[in-house]
Amino acid sequence: MATTPPAPTTPPAPPTPEQQAQQVIGAISQALLSGKSQSSVVKQLVKSGMPEQNATLLVADVARQVDQYKTTPEYRAEKRRKAKRHVVIGMCWCVGGIAFTVITIMASSGGNGGILAWGAILFGGIEAIYGLVTWLAA
Repeated sequence: MATTPPAPTTPPAPPTPEQQAQQVIGAISQALLSGKSQSSVVKQLVKSGMPEQNATLLVADVARQVDQYKTTPEYRAEKRRKAKRHVVIGMCWCVGGIAFTVITIMASSGGNGGILAWGAILFGGIEAIYGLVTWLAA
């Protein structure tokens, strides 16, 4: 039985300068949207080999674009969607912790004892409040 050799694979083409620029701009945007300061992003670009003046100008330009994006309805909708998820997850943890506590108290003999799932209740409450505050602020 003869086996056929695998087809030769060609390595992927290196990204074009335009693609590289878009990747850098995307990374800067993500860093600024996640709360990093402009100066820390500039330092990171300088560390990777970009001249400081170019890095400063590029980050300032991208920061202006990010600030404009933050005023759009799309950004607000995305922020509300994430906040809603925090509320749902927090409520699940909180209700689950309360239910677990009630079940263990009821299962114990005579109602004496049980396990207080305070970690789940506390985490869930904080998560839900964080989501609610974020949702209201969006």
